[in-house]
Amino acid sequence: MKKVRVVNKKNLSTMIVGVVTIAIVVVCVFLYVSRPTEIDKLSQSYLDTVDVEKLQKKVETSFDGSYRLSDYLVYGETLSLYKDEYGTKKMDKMQGNNIVLRNVMNDAITSFTFNGKVDSGIDLGSLKEGIYELYTYNHYEKERIYFDDAFKAKTITTMRRNKKVKDITFVADKEALKEYDIHLKKNYSFIIVTKHIPKSNVYDVVIDPCGNAMNYISNTVDYGASTSILDEPTSSMEFAKK
Repeated sequence: MKKVRVVNKKNLSTMIVGVVTIAIVVVCVFLYVSRPTEIDKLSQSYLDTVDVEKLQKKVETSFDGSYRLSDYLVYGETLSLYKDEYGTKKMDKMQGNNIVLRNVMNDAITSFTFNGKVDSGIDLGSLKEGIYELYTYNHYEKERIYFDDAFKAKTITTMRRNKKVKDITFVADKEALKEYDIHLKKNYSFIIVTKHIPKSNVYDVVIDPCGNAMNYISNTVDYGASTSILDEPTSSMEFAKK
């Protein structure tokens, strides 16, 4: 007579629960091990990590009011914008104007005022990670900033803060976001900020040839060295002119 082996239902349930638990643990371990590290993020831009659908909804492709600029300058961690070509003798129309930055992903607003000095403008080091649209006010009307000629400025890296640095790219191009199926009407300008850890163990050195550097820790101003032999602000400015 053939014997029939009967499997206890309780043992079967225990086996199934055990197999499912092991599978969940394996999946969790795999996801943890394969997660992108800070080093992996060095090769990514902020646009590689954003929600594309949200980006498409948030970015405006055209504006009723627009304001044309002709030039820009990066001095240290400061971005200055100019209505006319930089270096012209007449006073630039951007002096005294407010620049408004809108983070397209969370609608956070940041503003800066230009006073005409080379280190007056957008404090790039203070910007949080994100994609920013740029606006200014023209006769109390808010207008979107654009350039006639498309460009993508060289990415700059800020000083380390809390052991991290920021890569900042200034771009003005109607096709800047075309890979996300976003096509702009004009070469509207954007500032893209990505935060990551430094690629190597290096020293941060800040040189301000004109002095007048603010120390935010001690809340004092360094006006530059001035002795009978060397007047740092004046000497550095003369060297810069040459």
